[in-house]
Amino acid sequence: MSRLIVTVSILILAIVAGNLPSSPEPVLSRSSLKEFPSRIGDWVLLKEQQIDEKSMAVLKVDDYIVRTYSNSSGETISLYIGYFNSQKEGKTNHSPRQCLPGAGWSPIETTSVMLDLAPGKTGQIPANRYLMQKGDEKEIFLFWYHGRGRQIADEYMTKAYLIWDSISRNRTDGALIRVNARASSNPDEAVRKQVEFIRSFYPILSKYIPE
Repeated sequence: MSRLIVTVSILILAIVAGNLPSSPEPVLSRSSLKEFPSRIGDWVLLKEQQIDEKSMAVLKVDDYIVRTYSNSSGETISLYIGYFNSQKEGKTNHSPRQCLPGAGWSPIETTSVMLDLAPGKTGQIPANRYLMQKGDEKEIFLFWYHGRGRQIADEYMTKAYLIWDSISRNRTDGALIRVNARASSNPDEAVRKQVEFIRSFYPILSKYIPE
């Protein structure tokens, strides 16, 4: 029932937004993701990828990084951040729920979790936790939608807030943040290391993704 209420609310907000006069969104002060640190705690940049033109024509992100970091133990973690200055006119974050299967990953387990990024309840943010498999390889993906002072896991709520912020704040900027690593025989241990990795860069995110 709650999902139905959210869906109806999104439709109502979309109708309201569509009938309001549009104006250019504010130009926000932020640093380019190209300046994102090459060292994050014990993790050092190992490889950086570029999105090909065909994929960019679909994603339409304004700024992004696709990186692999390695720690002193030789373990690796991948980080994707895709940022939009504006999510209008067909430009919006593409859900990993759809993109990962399209890239050959099959879901084994999907759930929502709270990531403990700082002591106390205020240091928790919601995220999606996907255990995926491609051939013999298994990986844990953690991802959430980040921007305009919010961290959201649920796609429906993300769309609702996007429309609401467009009406109330004339802002639709925001990003998708995704971290993934091999699950091996212990998925919980993989998640623990990913959370530690996220803790290391989370405090500086507002420099690249405005609040």
